[in-house]
Amino acid sequence: IKMISYLCSDIICWIPIPLNCIMRRSVLFIAALFVLFSATAAEKSYKLISVDGRIEVTICVGEKLSYTIDYDHKRVLEPSDIALYLADGVVLGQQCRLSRVSRGAVNSFIEAKFYHRNTISERYNSIKLDFKGSYGVEFRAYDEGVCYRFITNRSGDFMVNDECAE
Repeated sequence: IKMISYLCSDIICWIPIPLNCIMRRSVLFIAALFVLFSATAAEKSYKLISVDGRIEVTICVGEKLSYTIDYDHKRVLEPSDIALYLADGVVLGQQCRLSRVSRGAVNSFIEAKFYHRNTISERYNSIKLDFKGSYGVEFRAYDEGVCYRFITNRSGDFMVNDECAE
């Protein structure tokens, strides 16, 4: 405790101020802000909703790439990591550094030659996440379900040793 004095009419008054307590609170507050902002900066999430609005996909980008699926506001898929392990040691879907996000929507028909109907409706919303390292992931939310695919800009052939799809 440090004593601070000030002149109060003709009498000197001493007020005890617990500086170590104030400093401790300030340091704790700054540390809490740092943890909050570093956690926020480390992981970012993106939402994708089906055309009819019943399916919602939340994609989390950070140290790992993961997604969840809600149907009619009920969780049907808990956070699930996805990654591709390539033979050269590169892992697509870990330590993700996002470079671009693009969204799209499709509402068209596909001609079906060998199906009991002549055309098939193709209707979905999509999000494509491009990452540093020449790869990306595209998610599509149809009214009937969700899909994703990895896309690379790598030249030449490469081998996938393993896949993480929880």
